[in-house]
Amino acid sequence: MSARIAVSLIGQRRYWPMLVAQSLGAFNDNFFRYALVTIVTFQSVSLFGLNSELLVPIAASAFTLPIFLFSAIAGRIADKFDRSKMMRFAK
Repeated sequence: MSARIAVSLIGQRRYWPMLVAQSLGAFNDNFFRYALVTIVTFQSVSLFGLNSELLVPIAASAFTLPIFLFSAIAGRIADKFDRSKMMRFAK
């Protein structure tokens, strides 16, 4: 995508809701991921005395496993249906 097209998209009114929804979704996903990893680390060490070196990768992989399992299905759905309707349904 050229810089001229990207700048022209920012000026369009219908682009802002999609940009905000995408940005907030990415922020929420990352915030929740890091919060869960932090909670698992501190709770496992303080309550059970477990080794956090094993539990942190397990907690982090809990977020990547659905990506591997459902990415092909999500791609088929995204190709089949209108993206704006899918975004409204998902959010």
